[in-house]
Formats: sequence, structure tokens, C-alpha cells
Amino acid sequence: MIYLLITIFSIISITIFLLIKYHSLQTYVNIYDPSKYVFWLVVFLSFCTACSLSLTELFFPVNKLVIFSIKNLILFIMLWSSLIIPYIGLFIVTHQLLTQFFYSPRISPSPKFFWQSFFLILMIGLVYWIIFFPANMSADSFETWEEIKNNYITDYHSIAYTFIQKILIKIWDTPAIISLVQLIMFSWIMAVWMNFFYQQGLSGKFIKSLFGAIVAMPNTGIMIVTLWKDIPFTIVILGLVYFMLNFILYPRYRTKTYILVNIGILFGLSTVFRINGIVISFIGILILLCFAFVHRSFKIFWLPLFACMLVLLLNYGMLYRVLNVHKSSVTNNRNNMIFMPINTAYLYGVQDHLHPNVRKFAQTINEGIWKNYGTSFVNNFFWEVREASPESLATLEKGVASKKQYFEYYWQLWAGSPLIHFRTRLNFWDPFWNSQTQMFLTPFIGMPKSAGIISRFDNPIINKIRNIFGRLNDINLIIFPLWMNTLFLIFCSIYWIIYGDWKNLIILFPWVVNNFLLFWVSPSTDYRYFWMGIFLGVISIPLTLMQNKRVS
Repeated sequence: MIYLLITIFSIISITIFLLIKYHSLQTYVNIYDPSKYVFWLVVFLSFCTACSLSLTELFFPVNKLVIFSIKNLILFIMLWSSLIIPYIGLFIVTHQLLTQFFYSPRISPSPKFFWQSFFLILMIGLVYWIIFFPANMSADSFETWEEIKNNYITDYHSIAYTFIQKILIKIWDTPAIISLVQLIMFSWIMAVWMNFFYQQGLSGKFIKSLFGAIVAMPNTGIMIVTLWKDIPFTIVILGLVYFMLNFILYPRYRTKTYILVNIGILFGLSTVFRINGIVISFIGILILLCFAFVHRSFKIFWLPLFACMLVLLLNYGMLYRVLNVHKSSVTNNRNNMIFMPINTAYLYGVQDHLHPNVRKFAQTINEGIWKNYGTSFVNNFFWEVREASPESLATLEKGVASKKQYFEYYWQLWAGSPLIHFRTRLNFWDPFWNSQTQMFLTPFIGMPKSAGIISRFDNPIINKIRNIFGRLNDINLIIFPLWMNTLFLIFCSIYWIIYGDWKNLIILFPWVVNNFLLFWVSPSTDYRYFWMGIFLGVISIPLTLMQNKRVS
């Protein structure tokens, strides 16, 4: 049936194409003119729609091991062909209207527009803040909260984020103050970006509609009020790429002290909020070093480096002493297993290729657990074992004694069956491609009284809304239906390279570094790890429009 429907749509598409060709497509739009960006966005939108299923599963089906599916590829091509021509037809009809909507005359800096943007994002976010009052919290959030309340801080979570929470609850003793400050800071950085694009001549209506729609989506709104270090980390990254973009685009900013200091501070903050920030900072400082050599101004290099090192010194030196930070009680064995990026279904399928000790671990798990788990979703081996059987967990922890042994096992996996392990990593990496990612909602609706947390609003309407979110989450409907930010980022990157706007690529370096690390070494799939891509994808669209406006 699906082939029949796609064939019918393909025939309709060919007919529409012939009609458009007959009336001369070139009359409406020169598809090779770089200013006609909307055409290429529409073409790519059809690709995004055709990719509504996981790209990993398209080429590597769930029940097979690394088998390229020609059938699926043909199906995909037919599906795309049935979509692309109607999309182009829609583009031709709406092109002039969209062009008028996107652009407005270039204007001077507007504090008024900044504050309008700030309060727009804030008001949208406050809806989620009220619904999830005092905050959406995970097990990690509760651990941090209890550490603060017990005045016993460990290094298991970000010390900087813990310190910020400790200060804020002195103002208002509830997680609500933390989620509110996150929302305010997020609204601020969004307004900074929105005002930046407005000053470049893009329509204020377009900017507000684009950013407002993304923030209103549950995947964004819920995350903003969730107490995770990934939220301030993402805010820092958005600030970092803002200053880096100004640094690259406008030579007059390259020796401005406040620009360089801000870049350095944000490098440092990205590191103290998440450990992978240290690689982002390292790559960023190398980029600045290259500019320093080219422009023969080493202020470009040493000033951000000094600011970054100062932040790190304050965090790992003074802050550790002020908070009297203790070593985490989590055992080395558990840490090693948390680092182990092994797909349970993968282990079950390739036990013969494994190191004998790892094979012994794999065989401790009931066969039904492996099969039920499937290969379509990848999670950490440790967490699956912990939930399945405490006895199996004990067996595992006895077998892994050191990080050195972990690395030996890790490389053994690649050496034993590299293609299957690569398939496993692709599955794990699925949120990179697939926008239909299940959103996290805390199961702790009734918060523990022992933590001293003020309970949620006991309001029938609020509870009803919260329950709806919970049901939608259970059936995986809290999604971005067509917003596949990775595909838009790739499209915009190719566009920038082809048309000489290569400087825009600077906004992607934290995203590229982050995803590279996630693919190779991260232990578990979690939507929050990929969250920065949502906003970089949003930024890439007006940035492309801005460059077209500037060039024209």
C-alpha cells in the first residue's frame, strides 16, 4: 500500500513539474541565484519531511546488523520525489509574500526591540514555569538539592552550578528561584540574538515568530525550567557563539578588550558547567591563536586565555575551598561502567567477538531482556543492568577494576567487530539526526518533603495540563514534527561554503566538537546533550537571510 501511494504521489509530482516547466520556472525564480534562499530551504524541507524516520534506521534496519537496505533507499528516494515538486510549487506561490515578510529596512540599534524580544520569550517561558512549578527535576537535581540542604557538597556534579543554586535559595528557599533565573538568562541571550538580526535588516515580525515558536515548543519550554547543568551550559554556548561571530564578521571587534574578555570568560564557564566544555574551549583558543598569528596581534590569544584560566582557577581553587567540596562517594567501578558505551542488544548479538570477561558479563543477563531492549534505542549498559538485576550489577562491578581496563575493553569492541559497534554508536547518536526525541518529564510529581522543597501548585487546571504533558510524553508526541535542526544546520553550512559566507561556520564549532565527543565516548543517549543544536539551527536561518541581505 505504501508503495502504491508513493507511486501515485510521484505521478502527481511529475505532472506538476511538467506544468511548472511549461510555464517556465525561470520566470518565477532563478534557482541558481543565491538570494533566492527560500527555494533551497523548501527543497531541503522536503528532504526533512522524507527523513521523518531515523536516518540510522533507514540504512541500518532494527533487526539486521549493518546491512545497507537498497529497498529502504529506493523507498526514501520515491518519497522525496513525491514531496519535492509540490513544495516547489508552494514556494512559487508564496515567494513574493515571504520576501516581503522577511525583510525590513536596515535600522539602528533598538533597545525597544530588545526588550520586546526579552519579554516575549520570558512570557512564553513563564507558562512552563507555572505548569512545572517549582521546577522540573531529575534524580541528579534532587541529589544536588539534598547536598546543598545537608551542606555536604561533592564533586559528582558541576560545582559552579551547585554554588549558583546555593546562593539563589538564600533569596527564596525553593527550586523555583533556580528555574526562574535560568529562564531570565535564557530570555536575555535569545533577545540578544533577536536584536542582532533585527539590526541587520530582518523583519521584526519574522524574528519574533521564529524564535517565539521554537521557545513555545514543549521540548524547549520544559527544558528551560529543568534543573540540569545542561541549561546554563547551553546558554553559555549561545553567548560564546554570539561573541565569536561578531569577532569573525567585524574586524573592528577583534581587538576590543571587552569582546576578548567575554569570550575567555565564556570558555571558562563552558568548562565548569560541563566537562566536555574543556575541549570546546581548547579548540576555540586554537582558533584565536590562528587569528593572532594572521593579524600579528597576540592580544587576541592571551587575553581570552587569561580570562578563561582565571574562571577555572576560581572554580577549582577558591570555590572548592569555600564549599568544602568532598570527593564523590561513587565508586570507581560504577564510574567505569557509566563510561562504558555499550549497547545491550549489541552485546547480546556479538558475544563471540567480545573479550572473555565482557562476554561473561553479557551472559549474566536474561536473554529476554536483550531481545526486548532492541537496537533502536541505545543506553548505557550499567543502567540497564542496574534495573534488571542487582546480582548482575554486583558481577559487573567485580569484573571492572580500573579505567585502564575499561579502555582495553572499549578498543576490544572496535577491534572485534568495528562495523557492528559503529552501528551501535549510530543508534546511540540518533538524537543528533532525529528530532522526534522523547522529552524528559520528572516522575517525582510529589516531591520529597525531606528535601524541604515547596510542593507544586495544587490547582486542578495546572494538574490537568501537567497530566496531558505526561501522557504525550509517554507516547512520544512531545516532538518537533518537522524541525530537524541538524539537517538545517548542514544545509546552511553547505550554502555558506558555496556562496562564500564561510565565516558563519564559526557558530558551529561548539556543536561539532560536542557531537564528535558524544559519538565516540559518551555513555548514554540523552536529549539534553544535543539541546544546543536546536538553537544553533534556529540562528542559522536568519543568519543566512542576514548574509543575503548584506551581500545584495
